[in-house]
Amino acid sequence: MKGIKIYASIFIMILNAVFSAAASENNSGSGGIDRYAVFVGSNTGGKNTQKLLYAASDASAFQKTMTSIGGVPESNGILLLDPSKSDLDDALSLVSVMIEKNKAKSKRSEFIFYYSGHSDETSLQLGKTNYDYSSLKAAISAVPSDVHVVILDSCYSGNFIRTKGGQKKKPFLFDDSSVVKGHAYLSSSSSQEFSQESDEIGSSFFTNAMLTGLRGAA
Repeated sequence: MKGIKIYASIFIMILNAVFSAAASENNSGSGGIDRYAVFVGSNTGGKNTQKLLYAASDASAFQKTMTSIGGVPESNGILLLDPSKSDLDDALSLVSVMIEKNKAKSKRSEFIFYYSGHSDETSLQLGKTNYDYSSLKAAISAVPSDVHVVILDSCYSGNFIRTKGGQKKKPFLFDDSSVVKGHAYLSSSSSQEFSQESDEIGSSFFTNAMLTGLRGAA
């Protein structure tokens, strides 16, 4: 739990920095920052997996928090509960269309992908279908936003970060260039760890810690 709180606190600092910068730039009158998101909660992981109790409600709670204080307008967010891989691909395509449509009006576009559910060492487990990490990373990267933030609350999710295709660049939060781009990845577990949920708090430990911090109680 201590490690979870530390990682969540670091992420909260990152989000707060992004939100502060967004508020400042939105008030400048020179074209603001548009933020989009896909929130996924999947209680069902297919054969040989125990059905989760709180993945769907965690995704819904994260959506509500990002809508109320995270700068994601309700019209820019898509909530998927127990989706298939095809459903997820459709959502990413829809977000891409929205971003392209509004790109000329904004200074910067940011995309947040949140997932709570089952995963293994190689893929997200979406009911009867899997979404391998390499393909998922490519699909998220294809979303035409300037900034991509990926949050995975699932077992072995550290493997997503380890998949090939990354390239070390200047962190976007500290990039003083006029064009800000970058990726931020946050996983609830390492490549060999389980993630846990709790009946006592009615949530996963990771998402609960993150939302508590974002709401100002960290």
